[in-house]
This record gives sequence, structure tokens and C-alpha cells, in this order.
Amino acid sequence: MTSEKNVEFCQSLGCYDEVITYDQGRTLDNNDSIMIVDMAGNFSAMQDLHEHLQTM
Repeated sequence: MTSEKNVEFCQSLGCYDEVITYDQGRTLDNNDSIMIVDMAGNFSAMQDLHEHLQTM
């Protein structure tokens, strides 16, 4: 999960199964097991994701 401007860079690293933008977080299936590691400290994106996944 990254900003729109960093999608290509993250994909080029070849270490992620999927790269999505912050605004696509709500497209994730909230029935899947998901691990969240916040490297950037984007509180609003993480709050939105937690609410969507109901993990708060």
C-alpha cells in the first residue's frame, strides 16, 4: 500500500505480491488474513484500513 506516485517503484522491487494505493485499501477482502506493517506512519490511511478490516 503506497501513494499513487510510488506504485511503479514498489512494483519494480519485485518483493510484493500486490501493490495498491492508499485509496484502494477498502477493496481488500476483510475476510482475508492481513498483516499491517506501517513504515510511513500514514495515520489516516491506517485508520481507514483498520476500520475497513474491523481490527481496531
